[in-house]
Amino acid sequence: MENFGRCRHNFSACMGLIIAEEYTMKRLLRQLAIASLAVAGFAAVASAQTAPPVVENQRARIRQGVRDGSLTRREAAGLRGRERRLQRRTNRDRRNGVSPGEKNRLRRKARRDSRAIGRLRRNNRTR
Repeated sequence: MENFGRCRHNFSACMGLIIAEEYTMKRLLRQLAIASLAVAGFAAVASAQTAPPVVENQRARIRQGVRDGSLTRREAAGLRGRERRLQRRTNRDRRNGVSPGEKNRLRRKARRDSRAIGRLRRNNRTR
């Protein structure tokens, strides 16, 4: 009689083990696929949530302006709103893909916001 691995004498019992192992393997592969998709999804969300260095720099400039009194609360709130809108737009464009023209438009908006921060910090209004 042939050697069927774990079950030497009973072929039908051995086939049952093989089928059970195949089922377990398929289940394991399915779970691995789901886990890898979940990890990829979390990584995509995490990368979409991080702000580019330009935006972080501008946020730091706004915080510094509030701290040293060169920005009023109202000016800071307006600048934060502009930053928030730029960040939302950047995230949306990252998800949908960015053409070179859109990338240039976003850079122009970031530069415009940066100039606005500088102008408002030097306008001699204090808290």
